[in-house]
Amino acid sequence: MFSVNFKPSALTKFLRLPLTEFVNERIDAEAILNPEIKQTHERMVNANSYECIVQIVEDYLWTRIQNLKSDFHPIEKVAQIISENPSNFKIEKMANYACLSISQFERKFMQQTGITPKFYARINRYYQAYQIKDKNPNANWLSIALETGYHAYQHLVKDFKQFSDTLPHSLLEAQANSPERILGIG
Repeated sequence: MFSVNFKPSALTKFLRLPLTEFVNERIDAEAILNPEIKQTHERMVNANSYECIVQIVEDYLWTRIQNLKSDFHPIEKVAQIISENPSNFKIEKMANYACLSISQFERKFMQQTGITPKFYARINRYYQAYQIKDKNPNANWLSIALETGYHAYQHLVKDFKQFSDTLPHSLLEAQANSPERILGIG
């Protein structure tokens, strides 16, 4: 499996569609991307090495990126602020940063990211906790929960169950045994 991770709202520009169309949906890439995606996929399947696959994907993305507008929206900056410090999320403050009313901010944020700002902050807080534990295996979960803005360990567990369908320890164990980690490519 190969994945490409986009910055918040960059996927909206890339697809030229609001992401609200894709929430909780599985959509074939050929249905929404240009016809070259099928050729790109075929080239990836027939590649000699992982490095060749990366190059094929980078070439495809670079070609697509060349045709994008470079307009900037305040939602992009606010999404970055939220992802850097999700535990300090306050909807009023974020709407203020974007110079929008709360309802306008929530609507525009959903159009560009596909989810509400509050849900986005929760995902980022969960991911931040995961990253801390992944980098510091000896750190205890309660300390990580408090460091990342959870009021209790059980709130962190609830997010892990919702976002990864498993408990925190089980997710890290599965990640440690993933082929990407074993082969040193992920």
